[in-house]
Amino acid sequence: MNKKRKIQYHLGTVQWAEGNNPMAVKLYEQLIVQASIQKLKKMKYCDSGRFCVICQRGPGGRRV
Repeated sequence: MNKKRKIQYHLGTVQWAEGNNPMAVKLYEQLIVQASIQKLKKMKYCDSGRFCVICQRGPGGRRV
């Protein structure tokens, strides 16, 4: 089974994690989230159009 999982994070960016290993997918997800957090810290602002994994909030710009 080849699982594809859509990962959304700030600024509405979508990444695909591919693989039949759930742990690998989870790790990939964490790496993306970590990279996003670092980006956000530089920006100091999240203007994601949809639910944001980092801010844990819905649409609309939010202070970090």
